[in-house]
Amino acid sequence: MSALQGASSFAPEDHDQGNTLNTAYTWNLGNGGAHFATLQTTYGSGYPVQFENGNGRLPVHWELGASYGQNATTKRGFGWEIQGTNLLNHQYLIKLNNGFNTTQFAAGRQIIFKVTAPLP
Repeated sequence: MSALQGASSFAPEDHDQGNTLNTAYTWNLGNGGAHFATLQTTYGSGYPVQFENGNGRLPVHWELGASYGQNATTKRGFGWEIQGTNLLNHQYLIKLNNGFNTTQFAAGRQIIFKVTAPLP
């Protein structure tokens, strides 16, 4: 029974941040809003980490993302979107090797192309 006690107690996640900001804005462009553009930014105050001399935080990080596309409708058929995340390719540190896990960095720049279809 004592093995289950840890599963039912509260423990904060080890990769929380003191301050996190995630903002996005989408513009509907021409043709009755058929086309759209989105700009997104994220900010993090750095993840906590334990060093040899005590607790500390990893550096602050920013990311910028954007997308552009056309909505799918039954009138026009398929839609599409090109989306970029972490456009500035800021590969910041998420975790440091502490003997239990490995050092991890945030994903670099990603560009995704999607095709969408309307619901009937």
